[in-house]
Amino acid sequence: MRAHSVAELKRKLISKRMDPSVVTDVIEYLIDLGYLNDRDFTRQFVEYGFKRKLWGAFKVRASLMERGVSKEIIDEYLSGKDINAWERRGAREFAGKRLRNRPSPDETFFKKLSTQMTGRGFSWDIVSDVLYLIKSGEIDTGRDEEERT
Repeated sequence: MRAHSVAELKRKLISKRMDPSVVTDVIEYLIDLGYLNDRDFTRQFVEYGFKRKLWGAFKVRASLMERGVSKEIIDEYLSGKDINAWERRGAREFAGKRLRNRPSPDETFFKKLSTQMTGRGFSWDIVSDVLYLIKSGEIDTGRDEEERT
């Protein structure tokens, strides 16, 4: 079972037609036991979003807000020093996957990639940096590997 935010679990239990007063008691009990904690949930979700899903900060923020995490907690975790590095690394990895075994990226490819990246929550600064790195040959397209075989 995956972790949930307090608000997310509350919505889920109420949707199962549980009495709201019972839901409140259960939520408080889980918080007291340490099983439910929005800070821990946010820390795990931020890492998951950046490192596994290859999302940008805008997408991670929006997803946390949808899950009912407070703006203060989100800001606390998205202002960390590692966040920018994680986001840039994720953007390069995402672009690298899209480039794999592509002969020569053309303008249509760059437009499509920039749309995909902004849709994944990357800022335009990061998208334009990645497009520059591709055009300058600093992000591997996988063509060298293909030529060696």
